[in-house]
Amino acid sequence: MPLRLIRVESKHLSPGMPVKWSSVFSGSFISLGLGLMFLLLGNALGLSVARAVSPTAGGAIRFWSWIYVAATMLFSYFMGAYLCTRSSETPGLASGALHGAVSWGLTTTVAAFFAVLISPAAAAIFRGVGTDSGNWLAICIVGLGFFAAAMGGTFGKEAVRYVREGHEAAIPSRAA
Repeated sequence: MPLRLIRVESKHLSPGMPVKWSSVFSGSFISLGLGLMFLLLGNALGLSVARAVSPTAGGAIRFWSWIYVAATMLFSYFMGAYLCTRSSETPGLASGALHGAVSWGLTTTVAAFFAVLISPAAAAIFRGVGTDSGNWLAICIVGLGFFAAAMGGTFGKEAVRYVREGHEAAIPSRAA
C-alpha cells in the first residue's frame, strides 16, 4: 500500500483554550471553604442540611433550611469561579466560563467524596435511596452550581477586562 501525503492547513487547527490549573485549584478551595463556612453558619442558625432533608422536620424549618443550603452553596460556586478567573490570565469570556466550569467539576468531586465519607444521608443519596427532598437538593446544588460557576467565571473575566481597560486608559503616553 503506497503512502499518501495529507496536508492540513493551519486555518483548520485550533490551539485550544489554555487552562491555568493553579487558578482552578484556588477557585475550588475557595468554593469548598465558603461552602463549609456557610454550612457551619447554617448549623449555628438552625438551618442545617439535616433539617432540609429530614422527612420528620417541620414544614417551615425544612423549607427555609432547603433554601438556605441551596442559595449559599450556589453563592459558593459563583464566588469560587469568580475568584478563579480573577486570579488567572485568561484570554476571553469563554475561557473564563471554562475555568469556572472546571473549578465547579473539581469542587463537586471533592465535596461529594468527603460528603459520602462523612454523611450517611449523602451516601444514601448517591445509592439512590435518599429522601426526595435530599435528592432534589443535591441536583439543584450540582446542576445550578454548574451555571453559577460558569457565570462566576464569565463575570470574573469581565471584571478583569474592565479593570485593565480602565487602568490602561489612565496611563499617560510617552508619545507627546
